[in-house]
Amino acid sequence: MLRHRVCYTHASHHYHGFRSKQAFLRLAKMKEESNGRIADIRGLGLMIGIELNDKLVNPGSAARVVKEAGQRELLLLNTGAYECLRLLPPLTVTEEEMEEGLDKFEGAVKAALEY
Repeated sequence: MLRHRVCYTHASHHYHGFRSKQAFLRLAKMKEESNGRIADIRGLGLMIGIELNDKLVNPGSAARVVKEAGQRELLLLNTGAYECLRLLPPLTVTEEEMEEGLDKFEGAVKAALEY
């Protein structure tokens, strides 16, 4: 019984690691194309934070991204004190669902930050 649990844990970790890599690679590309508007991308696994450059974006930009994402049926959270966004997809997210979510996120960021 223990052996199966270890195998499942290893497979689960590998699956979540792949989704995390998929998200971070796509977000890194977005950061490069943002002309400095995205300052940092950090996280652990599928818990991902995106920090907007407060010197290049207006106050409330993160809230505008959240609003744009909502119009695209994507649920995001922003932090209270900083221009940061939080992505927290479910652990069961598929590759296709992750791509769809990242497409919606990218559209929301571009619309809110006008680039």
